[in-house]
Amino acid sequence: MSKCCCNKPLSGIPLGGIGTGSIEIRSDGAFHEWMIFNNPPWCGWNEFMKAENPPLKASDFSFIIRTRAKGEVTTRLLRNLEQEEILYSYHIPHLKPAETIKWTPRFPHAEFSYSDPALPVECKMTAWSPFIPHDVKNSSLPAAILSFKLKNPSKHAIDLSILGLLSNPFKVMEEAGVKNTVKETNQYKGIVFSGNSIPEKHPMAGGELSLSVPGPGSTYEASVSSGFQIAGFMNFFEEFYRTGSLRNNADPPPEPPFVPRIKALMAGKISVKDFYLETPHHFRDGFEQMLLKEVKNFYQEISKDALRLNRDLEARWLLVMKHSLSTKNRKIFNDRIKEDPQINTDQAKLEKLLNELAIPDIKKSIDLPKITPPAGGVCRAIHLKPGKEQEIHFILGWYFPNHRAVKGEDYMGHAYEHWFSDSSQVTEYVIKNLKSLKSKTELFLDSLYSGTLPHWFKDAVNAQLTTIVKNSFYTKSKDFGIWEGLGCCGLATLDVTYYGSFPIIHLFPELEKAQMDLTARFQLKEGMAVYDEYFLAFPKNKIEFEKELEKDTSLINDKEKRKAVFKKITKITGYDPTGRIPHLFPGTFSYVDRYHMIDLMPKFALLAHRDYQWSGDLSFLEKMWPHIKAAIDHNIAQDEQGLGLPYHYGNEATDLPISSQTYDVWDFQGYSSYVCSIWLAALRSTAAMARILKDEKYAEKMDRLYQKAEGNMEKLLWNGEYYDLWNDPPNKQKNEFCMTDQISGQWYMNVLNLPPLFEKKKVVSALKAIARYNSVPERGLINGVLPEGKKAVWAKGIFGLPPNYQSDTPWTGTEYAVAALFIQQGLVKKGLAIVKDVYDRYKKAGLTWNHYECGEHYYRAMSIWNVMQALQGFKYNAIAHELILLPSDKKKEHKSLVVTSEGYGMFEHAKNIRVTWLSGKLTLTTFLFSTSMKKGKKSVKAEINGRKTACQAIIENRLYGMQFEKPINLKAGDILNVRIK
Repeated sequence: MSKCCCNKPLSGIPLGGIGTGSIEIRSDGAFHEWMIFNNPPWCGWNEFMKAENPPLKASDFSFIIRTRAKGEVTTRLLRNLEQEEILYSYHIPHLKPAETIKWTPRFPHAEFSYSDPALPVECKMTAWSPFIPHDVKNSSLPAAILSFKLKNPSKHAIDLSILGLLSNPFKVMEEAGVKNTVKETNQYKGIVFSGNSIPEKHPMAGGELSLSVPGPGSTYEASVSSGFQIAGFMNFFEEFYRTGSLRNNADPPPEPPFVPRIKALMAGKISVKDFYLETPHHFRDGFEQMLLKEVKNFYQEISKDALRLNRDLEARWLLVMKHSLSTKNRKIFNDRIKEDPQINTDQAKLEKLLNELAIPDIKKSIDLPKITPPAGGVCRAIHLKPGKEQEIHFILGWYFPNHRAVKGEDYMGHAYEHWFSDSSQVTEYVIKNLKSLKSKTELFLDSLYSGTLPHWFKDAVNAQLTTIVKNSFYTKSKDFGIWEGLGCCGLATLDVTYYGSFPIIHLFPELEKAQMDLTARFQLKEGMAVYDEYFLAFPKNKIEFEKELEKDTSLINDKEKRKAVFKKITKITGYDPTGRIPHLFPGTFSYVDRYHMIDLMPKFALLAHRDYQWSGDLSFLEKMWPHIKAAIDHNIAQDEQGLGLPYHYGNEATDLPISSQTYDVWDFQGYSSYVCSIWLAALRSTAAMARILKDEKYAEKMDRLYQKAEGNMEKLLWNGEYYDLWNDPPNKQKNEFCMTDQISGQWYMNVLNLPPLFEKKKVVSALKAIARYNSVPERGLINGVLPEGKKAVWAKGIFGLPPNYQSDTPWTGTEYAVAALFIQQGLVKKGLAIVKDVYDRYKKAGLTWNHYECGEHYYRAMSIWNVMQALQGFKYNAIAHELILLPSDKKKEHKSLVVTSEGYGMFEHAKNIRVTWLSGKLTLTTFLFSTSMKKGKKSVKAEINGRKTACQAIIENRLYGMQFEKPINLKAGDILNVRIK
């Protein structure tokens, strides 16, 4: 026997909406990583739930197909078996997994095809959740749809059933009761899974999960697998195997056989001795295990004195009670023992204490047997005639409003609470709008995968869109943020948003603007709790304050005096932390972690400009403007040598880091190429924004500073081949590493269609150096490499990690960003090669949808969206209604999906030009699409839906295109054809 063993599926397609939590379905057909319960790692950390013990696991949700053809019945489980289900092969041998499961993963779809020689039907399933650009509500539904497409290829009619089985997630709480309630309407039948006695601050409090199936022939069973061990499920399955339907039974699960006798014992109707003696000896383990919370510890104690405890049944019962204590009562029990150690040796005292504490827990336990917590099932049966096919949809809906910040300290809730009040309303909404949700989701997905870009590349772009669902918080107050890494670091990390937010501003602009607004609200200003710390983090400020403190020690406790002294010191040093941009939100939106990065201020300005330019929202820019100026003014002050460039302090010079950057373990000193290039870009960008807002004085200030800063960066850092990592003139130290991200600011200039920062030959030289030194076979595009013959001084790190901890690694998000820059600058082949290397690296690891950096599903990697834009030559100005599309490969015909903040469509570039608008709208005044500057006049003709529209050929910044006499407005279904002569 030989068998090909592929990599274990370690990632898959998340199901769920933006900010709702998610479930991940993988190539094995199973549902993994249930994070819809406000549980970790998605919801950080809390005292109630741990990441290693989720409310549901892969074996808790199943679909089973049953067919009956020509009198023969076949059943198949539509996923792989989990380890804990190994008993199926013995007790239920006729319930086997389908022989072959093939899948086509394309977020938000996971398409499966199941085949088995014994199955007489073609069975396919698409697991999906709505994901509709520019429609935040319908992309934020707490729901997953499982759509089965069934076809009868035979010449005989087939009776067919699909059964969905789901466990109650509240079983995870040892002190809670579970409740399965039937929901039956004219549209559908379903089971609502909820719990009783849930603590007020528990993340699942007030929540519920439901599984429903619409259509005729639907049946249900409220309580499945409720017998002792596997016996209950065997009985249930045999009934389904025989009839192909469920009994429409809404009754709670029957009591296990021992429960009436335990209740009689609790009521004092029988003695402990009679209870044990009248119960068959070989059932003893069964009823004891049903009550025990600590099975292992119980049997360890039994083994120490087995002979006595098998004879002294009262003592054995006390031991059972001791190990049936809930977590809360176990603590009380242990505290009482510490207070009075004699309890352990005095059986009467021990019995009294255990009766007080254990009996209430045992009563709860027998009300909800823990051995086989009840699941619920819904089923749809159909009759398929020869050659016919039919669809069956199952709806998984959830509603868990008690979303709290880390450690449960403040309530956050979910945006979906504005639209629904329980899971049944979610289900009913999905069923009512299923056709529209399906068609709009498929339209975007099919459009993304159509066109001439390589299929693997479209896969790579599609894979990173999963992060929007997997990592997002979207709260009841409509605050929005994306985890830097899933449950790791924090939300809305500004320096990572700089890379990762490109698809968000285009697909869901209101969410990106909400994320920026959230950051702006926490910009550092006088009076905030940490203001004083950051004021004194500047070395010169600290020196001056120590002088003042020698004169007046009351400054330590007198805030008003200290405030006046700080103003005095600022006049001397020029340093004031006002305007610093926060780093991230640590699992909550009520406070931030730190203000320690010098690159956050210019990045904030660049993001605000991009978001304004691509959304056309002037009110957004006006709201951001005072924050932008405060951020830029702060960085102007952090210029140790008066060179017009931000300065990195060595960590020994300041008590609190104030000049770190996104490579936060790879410290820089003095002036770094990475931060200086971003700073230059921010000066150019801020000048442009100032002129939009008629703030000419500030624009001129930016212009003057740019001229000074640009010249000094060249002098300090250009080495004739690339820009050195950093140069620290005061300390006469230098680091000549070649950094992959050394001219990141030029990337943003290209995005914003602003003049370049550096001479083109220097940009190309630097990129070729990056390709030569940093592109390492089998490793990827490494963050930093020291070329042979170059020298480096390592700055002292702040986390005690090796100095090369980050420099010697590839970061997907950086690789993609630099690949975009390669393509923007005409080095297309190398740019695509970088992306392909990343794609292959993660695919081979089974992690196509989970790129790791500081945590899983890392946000920065969403920068691949801009690689797609670079290949399209996409530049857009929503204010001027100007669109530029210049495909990078001018020798081939090009077709790809183009997305703006108001809609999307397909762009085709061949001999002539075509734009087919598919959703939303597009307003155009200027459309540039060619760099061809051949001699002779050119003319263009434009038609919208076959009707001519007035326009003229224009040349703008050496680009060729057209200008419309009046702005045109394309809506869904419109086609713009452009003919060039």
